[in-house]
This record gives sequence, structure tokens and C-alpha cells, in this order.
Amino acid sequence: MRQCSRMVDAANLVQCKETFNLYYFPAEGDFANERLPSWDEMTYTKVDTIAAESTFQGKDDVMFNTETQHIALAENGPRGVYFAIQDQGACLTIARVVIYYVTCPNITVNYAFFEETPTAARTTSIVEPSGRCVDHAVEKSKLSYVCQNDGQWYKSPRGECVCQPGYQGNSEETECIEGYRALPSAQQEFPDRSDGADRSACPAGQYKWSEGQGPCRSCPDFSHSTKAAAECTCDQGYLRSPRDDKSEPCTSEYTSHPFTQLDHNNTEILLRMI
Repeated sequence: MRQCSRMVDAANLVQCKETFNLYYFPAEGDFANERLPSWDEMTYTKVDTIAAESTFQGKDDVMFNTETQHIALAENGPRGVYFAIQDQGACLTIARVVIYYVTCPNITVNYAFFEETPTAARTTSIVEPSGRCVDHAVEKSKLSYVCQNDGQWYKSPRGECVCQPGYQGNSEETECIEGYRALPSAQQEFPDRSDGADRSACPAGQYKWSEGQGPCRSCPDFSHSTKAAAECTCDQGYLRSPRDDKSEPCTSEYTSHPFTQLDHNNTEILLRMI
């Protein structure tokens, strides 16, 4: 924008300005022509009168300025908007206009996914969209996440997702995936998944009984499992009591013991075993 002080003609100096005006008009569709919407201040809403931070005097010392304006559009209002720039005597050139929404980006956190969300209409308002659990996870309490006006998610989301039985969470808490091998501690070692193999559940030979972030475990003795198993099945010829924990080994259906004594009468037989 050129300085008005460089004007030598008094008539031009009176008309010269170092500002311009920005207006907007919400619209449901692209209908504008030479007459509509009416080009007047009653139809358009004024955003601001904009002044340049830096002005130039001659043609060899041109300076560029950047101005950012925030406009609050009604959440349930028209789906489009027209912008108008009013010049009432400034010597200026508009080099570029960039129009964009401020949004909170797609994010996966705590086994929950939240979609890209436009910020609230007012600078003092927030938006709190709902989310959904990632594959192989279940919702334990209602999900929501606060999207701030600056396009940042606020701290941690509300609600909880946990991995289903047969699946375990990765270290980033973004996927419920297949384990590689069960370790004796509560920690779990994960494989290099760059081979493109399906790593979405506990592999065969492992199990995960409960929902939550716990790791897959190796099947106890004399049992086996298929992929994504919640528990291990006893091998043929072995059993597990319903009262036993899922981590207990299966035992043989038939066990022979040497008898030390055999007593009997008309109603019962008593076997004493070693």
C-alpha cells in the first residue's frame, strides 16, 4: 500500500486512504451476479477496516503485508459465504487471498478415533465431538474430545475404549493388535510388522481372556488355541475344571495310581491310593 503523503495533488490527497474494508455475506448457494447480492453495507456484514503495517513511497521500495481475520459463521447457517473488499481511495494491490477453516485434525488416542472437526463459531466457544473405538476395541464409557478454537485437541479425551478378549494394545495405544510371544512379566514384546502380515489378534498358541490393555499369554500346558482366542482348548485326552483359572494347565482324563488298600462291604468300596 502506498503512502498518501507522496500525493502532490491536493485533490487526490483528500481522497487518498491507507485502509480498505473487508465484508462477508453468508449464502446457501453460488447465485451471485452483477445485482445480487446487493453491493451495499446493509447487505454485507463488515469484518474490519484493515490498515497496512508497512507502506511504501516509491515504485522501487514496494513492501508486502499479511493480514489474518477470523470470521464466525453460524453452525446451522448457510453452507457458503461471499467475501467483498471495498477500496475507497487506497493505492494498493491485493496479491493473494487465502480462505480456510480452522480444524482439529484426525487423531487416534487411547484406542479411540476422532475425525477432523471444524472449530466453534465463536472464539470463546468449544466443540466436543464424539469418537469411536478402533477395530477390535469396545467402548466402556461414552467417548468425546474437546476441540479448542485454535485447532488443538484439549489434553485427553473423555470415555474409554479397551481391547477385546483375544486382542492386545500396542505401545502407542492406537491399535488392538496381535502379540508376538508372551513374556513372564506384564510387558509384551511386539514384532516388526513391516512384513505386511495380518497382526490384528493374539496368534495361535496364545490367548487373552479379559478386555483391557493386558498382553496375550502363551497357552498353559496341554492346551492349544487358534488366532484371536479368548481362552485355550485342552488337548485331546486332557480336561480343565470349570472352576480352574484359564491360566491353569489341563490335566489328563485318566491317571493310574497304585492302590495301597482295598476295603469293601455290602454298600461301598473304599480305595486308598498313594
